[in-house]
Amino acid sequence: MITCSLHNHCTLCDGRDTPESMLAAAEAAGITDFGMSCHSFCDFDPEMSIKSEREYIDKINALKAAYSGKMRLYLGAEEDYFAPVGMRAEYDYIIGSVHFVTAGDGLAAADVSADILRETADKFYGGDGYALAEEYYRLVTLEAKRKPDILGHFDLIKRYGGGIVDLGGKRYRDIALAALDECAKTGVIFELNYGGTESGAISSPYPDAFLLERIREKGGRVIVSTDCHDVKNIANGLTDGEKYLAALGYKSVAAMRNGKFADERLRG
Repeated sequence: MITCSLHNHCTLCDGRDTPESMLAAAEAAGITDFGMSCHSFCDFDPEMSIKSEREYIDKINALKAAYSGKMRLYLGAEEDYFAPVGMRAEYDYIIGSVHFVTAGDGLAAADVSADILRETADKFYGGDGYALAEEYYRLVTLEAKRKPDILGHFDLIKRYGGGIVDLGGKRYRDIALAALDECAKTGVIFELNYGGTESGAISSPYPDAFLLERIREKGGRVIVSTDCHDVKNIANGLTDGEKYLAALGYKSVAAMRNGKFADERLRG
């Protein structure tokens, strides 16, 4: 099992368990390097995000001290493209993600339901699901150019995108691959994210295999992430991720050790 896990949420944002409970579960599961990565403050979606960046930073830093000698705890944040972190220098790492697309003068969620995605395409994109997909990937490219350490769930739109595009078709794949090629130029670490499999919304992790193959071809780096929101899924994907990447021809995986990213040989 991979013993580094950096994409985790708790009750300080939209997670279901306290940070203390998450840490205890991670320690019990054998995770040695654990990062808390609550959602950056979003004034347009306060239920999803932290309420105070200062209080969040201070809380996790206090837990770092409490867990010294037991587990290496890191202070992270998952920033949405539309809600960048303010105190960037205080974090050990940043996960950059896109959860929304533009919808006229506002925003619409890209990962909440098939109905929302279909309604957004119909109302704001002339019924053209591919235009919505292009906008999603345009935003992902812009977030990558902000240079977070990790690019979160690259193809999150696949969660409900099957209702607006042919996810297996050339047109959609070309859109996704073009965005991936631009993101890869930034040197960002891509995330193999098991969050969607946790809920049963999708049967395979983000990104899809064809995208992971392109990342490998371009010499990109990948880190395995649980995108965990509760203690019962604390190690979700950390074993399967090793096997999945090895089957796709990967030889190494990224991990944080002693506060720095390193590449470790896959055992899968």
